[in-house]
Amino acid sequence: MYDFHPLLTSFPIVLISLAVFSDLLYLYAKKQIWLQFNYIVLIFGFIFSLLAFLSGLIASSNLAALGGALPEDLIANHYSFAKLILFTYIPLILFRYLRFEQRVFQYLYYFFCLFQFILIAYTSNLGGNLVFKHGVGVTKTPQIENLGNE
Repeated sequence: MYDFHPLLTSFPIVLISLAVFSDLLYLYAKKQIWLQFNYIVLIFGFIFSLLAFLSGLIASSNLAALGGALPEDLIANHYSFAKLILFTYIPLILFRYLRFEQRVFQYLYYFFCLFQFILIAYTSNLGGNLVFKHGVGVTKTPQIENLGNE
């Protein structure tokens, strides 16, 4: 399942972006369909965040077998922010559902939505740095020399 981690991480990024976009559409058009769409997108965002988290957890446990100098502090930081994303989805979904009962829930929802968007962007950046700057999870393949010079 760890091979799926890069694929699964794209979904939370897109889904939280869709949640923000559907909120803006609701504020502009005032159509209930955008609220329903938003709620479904948040649920799927949580599910795919959970899948991305679990696949990342499996991938990080397999990294120890590779040996070498891994940036363990950066991996731990990425893990901590990913876990925070999961826990932040819970109040985000609750405040989305309750936000029309009292105005305070509306403000709390928008706060958590912005916070979640920033968390996902930052955690994605941390993961990208782990891969592209430190080569975490990248396997070295032998290079073919003299290709085409036969």
